[in-house]
Amino acid sequence: MSLRFFIPKSNFDQFESAVCINPRSFRINLIDGQLDVMPVAIGTAQRERRIITRAGNWCDANPNLVGISISSQGCFTLPNGDIMGPDFGVVLTARWNALTQAQQDQAFPHVAPNFVIELRLQTDSPQYVHNKMLRWINGGVEEGWSIDRFVNPPEVSFNEKYKMIMLGFHPIGRNE
Repeated sequence: MSLRFFIPKSNFDQFESAVCINPRSFRINLIDGQLDVMPVAIGTAQRERRIITRAGNWCDANPNLVGISISSQGCFTLPNGDIMGPDFGVVLTARWNALTQAQQDQAFPHVAPNFVIELRLQTDSPQYVHNKMLRWINGGVEEGWSIDRFVNPPEVSFNEKYKMIMLGFHPIGRNE
């Protein structure tokens, strides 16, 4: 089981320092002035890789549509100042090309992805994941899939008001 911890009253400099010191050991977000730090568990990384591979294949097949796609190793700076990294995210070409080259080259570009996927971890409460998805949507994300493998059957949450889509999902790694 991974242990998530939060560091209140944090800022961009603290976020940047934490990311530079621990580039692969932890997933780190800066949400509403609070560092959200979580060690990466091997099972989580395996499930995430499967989803990234499938979504990445779609992105590769649509190069004129997709400006950039990222895994959880990348982060975006949202208009409200949150710096968040989705499990998988896509910025479409029109939105990405609206940035200057200097803006695209920033470590945490100031752009909201058009689409994100978030996987619920065993240590996450459903409310935590829901609130994180709301932050994405309120930050400019147009569509988000919140995949909860602990719900039987797993599903992607839906809320028409917040533009989230519901789909039935085949369990990924449930018995592994």
